[in-house]
Amino acid sequence: MIMGRVLELICFVGLAMQISPPMLGQDKGATGQGGDKQRHERKKTDAGSGKPMPVGVPLNAPDANDKARGIAAQYKEQSVKLTAIPPVTIADKQKTWLDYAFDWGPWVFSAMLVIVGIVGVVLARRTLGTMDRQANLMRTQATLMELQAELMRASMTQWVSVANWQAILATLSIPSSPGRKSLLVQFDIANESGFPLTAKADFRFFGKLPNAARFSTVQDVPLFPRKPYKCEVRLNLTEEQSKEFTDTALRISVHGAIIHVGIAKEQSPLMSISGNLVCGMNRPAYLEYENITMTPMAQQQGEAQDGQKAN
Repeated sequence: MIMGRVLELICFVGLAMQISPPMLGQDKGATGQGGDKQRHERKKTDAGSGKPMPVGVPLNAPDANDKARGIAAQYKEQSVKLTAIPPVTIADKQKTWLDYAFDWGPWVFSAMLVIVGIVGVVLARRTLGTMDRQANLMRTQATLMELQAELMRASMTQWVSVANWQAILATLSIPSSPGRKSLLVQFDIANESGFPLTAKADFRFFGKLPNAARFSTVQDVPLFPRKPYKCEVRLNLTEEQSKEFTDTALRISVHGAIIHVGIAKEQSPLMSISGNLVCGMNRPAYLEYENITMTPMAQQQGEAQDGQKAN
């Protein structure tokens, strides 16, 4: 097996030597034994001359130094003296629209951004102004609605007044006390609103004097707008009071209380009246007010409970 491999290697080397190109200085047509004979003769010649022959270099190869000397002789060094700088003309290239776009594009876009920013600020301020006006209108509308509600409540609010006082002196025909006189007092309780209501009234005259008198409605009386309720009470006068009435003026203390229920079915505050009825023979009667108070319902109930506890 090994011998077979060796033989194949020797055959391959021999074949390679047969097909390899001839070396420089070797005849291209010399092959085989003729080539070997020439190599043998060249060895003898080299041995006789005593100089080694370079392998692979042809005998007639040119010298590199000779070639360099020839080129130097052909191109001799020459000196140049510079006396002036030659004129140089710079020719600008004609710009195209792309060049102008790149040159002015950033400025144009920056200006556009500034304009857009200014327009945005103006629109924002206008929007804020519109929102402020809307807010003011809403506040005004809310105020008007509150005022309208107050007017509606006021239109539903009802109240009464006491007016048209009159005092007439009369003589009583009593056998036990001939010549004794009395005073007929008349007044009106009027509904000053535009809706009907029911009211209760209680008036006391002369306070705690022996001849004190009292007027009160037995039950709730209806009061219609512009139709006052006529009230009448008779007061017994002493001789001194009768003289005051005929000579100067008689002052009679009056304490009244009125409560009513209106169209809203809510009880009104208690109206308390304190004053003096001023009347005389030749003068009109009028009520000289000292105090008028309005007591809420809750306070009335509290005062009533306190009175019951005290009793």
